[in-house]
Amino acid sequence: MKALKVIAWIVGILVAIGVLLNFTIIETWKVPLDDPAMGASLEPMLRSGDILILSRSKGAGRGDLLRCPDPQAQGRFVVARVEGLGGEEIVVEDGLVSLDGKRNPSPRNCNNVTLEDPTTHAKVELTCAVEEVSMRNFEVLRPSQKGERTKARVELGRVFLVSDNRQMHVDSRDYGVIDPDLCQHVLFRLWGTSGFSDSARRFTVVW
Repeated sequence: MKALKVIAWIVGILVAIGVLLNFTIIETWKVPLDDPAMGASLEPMLRSGDILILSRSKGAGRGDLLRCPDPQAQGRFVVARVEGLGGEEIVVEDGLVSLDGKRNPSPRNCNNVTLEDPTTHAKVELTCAVEEVSMRNFEVLRPSQKGERTKARVELGRVFLVSDNRQMHVDSRDYGVIDPDLCQHVLFRLWGTSGFSDSARRFTVVW
């Protein structure tokens, strides 16, 4: 009986801490299931239906994955990674990012991915590569053949966001630069759309 009371107290304290954190430092958010374009743009790390933990702290650094208000749709959000900072010239060409004329090479490749294009519904094969930004590694998807080219000078106090899926993107190439103070930093995936039982998409550090 005494052991059960101790367990109950511990659980109660953890719940209270969780509620406090949710109102002060972090919040949880589910990637919408009704936005296939966003879901495709988040591949390969995230996808529609993922339950994420976001930080309420302001500011952003290169390589951070941010959730920001959608500049083109009130009440909606966009999610993409900080690649360009204020004052920098950024070029995104064939899925490769260059800053002020320089590009960091990819440390290694990963398994290529075939996804359905949310616009045309055609199956598209994408090249997977691991990129290193600010001491962090993450996978990106690039077009398997030559694609579009975007060049921009990032305004001071703004950031240029690029989707991890460089081909099926929803990022600054579509809506322009973003004020990072309006955004939240994506930290962690609790679990995916299949629920807690899907161990492959459970408890993933994003940042």
